[in-house]
Amino acid sequence: MEDVFTFTVDTKLCTLNQYIDAERSNKFKAAKIKSGCTFLCSNAAMPLRKKVNPERRYHFLFEWFVKNKKEDPDNISFAQKFIFDGLVKAGVLANDGHKNVASISHQFIIDKKEGVRVTLVDEDIPGFWRVQLNHKIEQLIENLDEKDGEGHIWYPRFLEIIKKL
Repeated sequence: MEDVFTFTVDTKLCTLNQYIDAERSNKFKAAKIKSGCTFLCSNAAMPLRKKVNPERRYHFLFEWFVKNKKEDPDNISFAQKFIFDGLVKAGVLANDGHKNVASISHQFIIDKKEGVRVTLVDEDIPGFWRVQLNHKIEQLIENLDEKDGEGHIWYPRFLEIIKKL
């Protein structure tokens, strides 16, 4: 079995403020939103069903792709509830409690297309933090040139060192 799994929900999910507004206006409206968002997340996670052991514990990394910084991160990350419920509904996780969730981490990335990429990392693999570090470094490297301001070529040596982590 693999140790790292990823799936993507390619649409913006309901925010906390939207959900609260729906809850206050009509309880059936809020239930419909929860059901719809959970369904979307369940479908997106379905390919992991046969790959992930539902009884294991995982670290979760949520990468939220947003168009701008207008909404607060905690308002956006509320949708993790729909994602966890979708993982359980799809049979990827047995439960969304402490037994199966080791940690939760969020990143917010400004992008043209909204959605969320979810990465599950088995708790027992050595170097969980190395996986996160490598992911962060890959993002940084995408924005770097091969030469520094003085024309020194440091990028290949930097990559070589990083890959040894």
